[in-house]
Amino acid sequence: MAGTLGLSETTVKSHVSSALTGLRLRDRVQPVVRAYRNGAVSPPPPGEGRGPTSCPEPSGRGTGPRHGRGAIGLC
Repeated sequence: MAGTLGLSETTVKSHVSSALTGLRLRDRVQPVVRAYRNGAVSPPPPGEGRGPTSCPEPSGRGTGPRHGRGAIGLC
């Protein structure tokens, strides 16, 4: 995002942090949770977007969250 806006990564992180603090949110996930709960966004229909139906099958190489489905079932 920083490159697209022509700003440094540090500047973007600072602004995001300030916005989260001002909204009394603890991390970047909380605005997404709030948007779903307030009806501002809705989940994609089954089979679209991220999730178990769009994850590639594990390749058998390596272990952990970045290989296959990962420890918590996400890509």
